[in-house]
Amino acid sequence: NWLWARHHGGKYLLRIEDTDLERSEKRYTDDILACLEWLGMTSDEPIVYQSQRLDHYRTLAEDWVKRGLAYY
Repeated sequence: NWLWARHHGGKYLLRIEDTDLERSEKRYTDDILACLEWLGMTSDEPIVYQSQRLDHYRTLAEDWVKRGLAYY
């Protein structure tokens, strides 16, 4: 994805899927980020951490349920 974005003049965005609180640990994220940095594969925007957006997703999901576009 990084190469594709660079080749086509796009942006490389990094999203960390850290919503599984039982298995997500900061050390794993730190390792991923260190490896990507070592490879020179830096994100072009601030990194998005899914766990920091749970309220946003909950609001969207509730709206979809109210509008009949989703169900619990």
